[in-house]
Amino acid sequence: MKHTLRILLAAFCVFCLSAPRASAAGEPTVVKAPIVRVDMFKNGFAVITHEVAAASTQILIDGLHNPAHGTMWVQSQAPVSMKFFNREEKEFKDTPLSSMEILESLKGQWVEITLANEDMAEGVLKGVTSDGAFVVLESEEGTELYKAADISGLYADKKIRASESKETTARKPSVLLTSGSGKQQKVMISYLTRGISWAPSYRLDLFDKNKGRLQMNTVVRNELADMDNAEFFLISGFPSIKFKDVSSPANANTSWSQFFSALSGSSYSSYPGAMAQQMVMNAPRSMDFAESSAFDAPDVPTGDFDVHYMPAGKHSLELNQALVLPLGDESISYERVIEWNIADNADAYGNFRKPGSIPDDIELMQDVWDAVKFKNPFKFPMTTAAISMYQNNAFLGQSQSSWTAPGQEVFTRITKAMNVKVDHTESEIQGKREDVRISGSTYTKTQVKATVTVKNNRGRKDKIIIRRHFSGRLLEVTGSPEKALLPEGATRLNERNKLVWETELDPGKEVQYTYTYEIVF
Repeated sequence: MKHTLRILLAAFCVFCLSAPRASAAGEPTVVKAPIVRVDMFKNGFAVITHEVAAASTQILIDGLHNPAHGTMWVQSQAPVSMKFFNREEKEFKDTPLSSMEILESLKGQWVEITLANEDMAEGVLKGVTSDGAFVVLESEEGTELYKAADISGLYADKKIRASESKETTARKPSVLLTSGSGKQQKVMISYLTRGISWAPSYRLDLFDKNKGRLQMNTVVRNELADMDNAEFFLISGFPSIKFKDVSSPANANTSWSQFFSALSGSSYSSYPGAMAQQMVMNAPRSMDFAESSAFDAPDVPTGDFDVHYMPAGKHSLELNQALVLPLGDESISYERVIEWNIADNADAYGNFRKPGSIPDDIELMQDVWDAVKFKNPFKFPMTTAAISMYQNNAFLGQSQSSWTAPGQEVFTRITKAMNVKVDHTESEIQGKREDVRISGSTYTKTQVKATVTVKNNRGRKDKIIIRRHFSGRLLEVTGSPEKALLPEGATRLNERNKLVWETELDPGKEVQYTYTYEIVF
């Protein structure tokens, strides 16, 4: 029976299979070292734990993944030494043949070729020219040459071999474990490495009567290795990991020069991209606009340190797969507020800002925002993550949560309050300028009067929070705001002050506050 096979010479793909040869007699026993536990941070690093069943004095394992310096440890009943090296292993791989090699293998066979212009030609394939430019066919009309580039397809009367098995030598990073005990024992190997991480997010649903629902989930993405029924733990916090970017010198592919070079660049003051992100994403947010609860938070069930481990169950995850896991779902009570932050005219060093410059604290941008306040309803800390807000399943906006202990207040913005009109003006009080000498230098002292105005153009009553930072000595203020001196002003020419007004404003109503301060420049 004829077997006809069509080969598209323009493009084809062959999957290669490899079969390693069995170990020679007398060599150490080769065993698997599956990953049984993953403690993952949010910055691409994780502590990986392998489990090895050791039944002899020497066993050979593959698959450790570039441990960070000082983090690799072995736990076993009897002392175990480890030797790292690149092991050479013979393999037979099916190697795909090129289109020219396939044509050569059909020499002397009857074939039918299809050209790019859809013309057909048939005959006995005599071969390919040495430069690979032409295919030679012999038919009843004689010998014909066809440009190889013009051939789009080929039919043959025989099965065509598209690949051939070739012996290759592979270099595999390997570890030889040697134990003084010949008894069966379980060996656990753990270390810090890159390749798997988690990215949490929150969904806040706002219902009527100030009731809501907060959900948390995470994406776990595996770029390390296949994992079968491994136990996952999700870590939040900001631990010190001094040598995270330094590969262990035990790694067979890490030379001493590479190790010492990396070691010299691993200071606390240098935060490469991944750790910089971890620093920003896990550090408690500056809460000038909503006082931080991170410093007076109650004890949470994470031990004696502010590093929280969240059990996430056992999971199987192949290389380059991602997993979405639900982590929490609780009811909340929330309060709606309108937030208006007015930035200081000077920076923390006393230098006056240029128009349009960004304040020191990005949260003190002068837009007016709809926001909500609620308490962390979970039995574990909320971590820094994306938080999306919905009402009746309609998307309202997205913000960023910060580290918040259980039961502590969360403040998150939703959208700009377009129908709340605000105005802030300042003017120097005429006749108040005078020269003053401070520490041997001459400065000008004057007084400034400022007015803050808010009008509620909405059809509902709203709570308004106004926060104003300014440099200078406060003389008088209306509206009985909360007053505070900020610490950065202690070493500057002018004090740094913060005023916070809170009021409830009926629909169509307006409120106005004034304050006067003295400034030296």
